[in-house]
Amino acid sequence: MGSEERKKTKNLKIITLLISGLMTVLNLGQWFLVSIIGWTEAYSFGKKDAKPYFYKSADLFALVNLYWGLLFLAFFVLSLLAVFSKNKKLIISALTLNLLLVAGYIYHGSMVVN
Repeated sequence: MGSEERKKTKNLKIITLLISGLMTVLNLGQWFLVSIIGWTEAYSFGKKDAKPYFYKSADLFALVNLYWGLLFLAFFVLSLLAVFSKNKKLIISALTLNLLLVAGYIYHGSMVVN
């Protein structure tokens, strides 16, 4: 494998781990803030504005973020296994699955209830 190929593979590894890692921290962080610490002042739970359905209550918001956080954590672990396997096809597969999961996350967040 040439120097350029190693650099591309390294970048794929970094991007794959960053996506799932950051999304894990984002979602589990939101769950922790709302569910464990009880910090809800920054959110408008229960108001009638057009927003995703899971803003109906703090508990529902925390639960949805916990589920997404655990799902992204599972993908982070799978991505780590792909990175340590040093198989480029597995790394590309992990990156593709992570991007699809992010697309699902964005779609889920766009489900607005009036």
